[in-house]
Amino acid sequence: MDQDPSLDDHIEGPIAKILSDAPPDIIVNLPRKGDILYFQGDIPSYLYLVAYGSLVTVMESPSGDPVVWEMLGPFDTVGSFAMLMRFPYPATCRANIPSKVHGFSRDRIWSKLEKDLLFRETLLNELGDRFQILLSRLLFSQKSVEARISMSLLALLVKTGPSNTYQTEPPLNVTRSVLASLSLTTVESTIRITKKWESQGILEFPSPGRIRILDPRALKKISGDG
Repeated sequence: MDQDPSLDDHIEGPIAKILSDAPPDIIVNLPRKGDILYFQGDIPSYLYLVAYGSLVTVMESPSGDPVVWEMLGPFDTVGSFAMLMRFPYPATCRANIPSKVHGFSRDRIWSKLEKDLLFRETLLNELGDRFQILLSRLLFSQKSVEARISMSLLALLVKTGPSNTYQTEPPLNVTRSVLASLSLTTVESTIRITKKWESQGILEFPSPGRIRILDPRALKKISGDG
């Protein structure tokens, strides 16, 4: 893609690297938290790539309660499965913080899939990864509430990036209500548990809507992975 000033100098992610020399067909600015990229049920027209910021996909449950399904950060693709399978988006995608997204038309992507073996293999691998995430979510529901919350925080930390020069973890742009939805639990349980972890020095809350992990090893132990 053309080097948009919003993009980092170092492009990460296999799909982003392959598309780095192709200008996007559209650039969507989402300047406010909650701005919508697309709605559940819309017909896909583009493969989207996050240039900067953070997006969440939110699915309406049968009861009408929204469920946060996934959080996406810089260089993540958005809506790839629905676009390739040619069915409506299964969830609404909106900005979690001010964000910018590049869109590549469905026709261009299909043409590139036909001509570019590396791109085809890379995108199919990503779809496989997304399917693994779906299966993981099904197994995830069998974990304890504390394990689910810790696993959600660690997954968000991986997307946020490495620690800074002072070896502190970057803050996560996530509210406790979104964290509760990601963890398949209630806001009340999430507040109670994260307050306990704050008192134990595992987390801190530098500002509203932001969480910093102070002790990743403690969270890994709680999740059963440490």
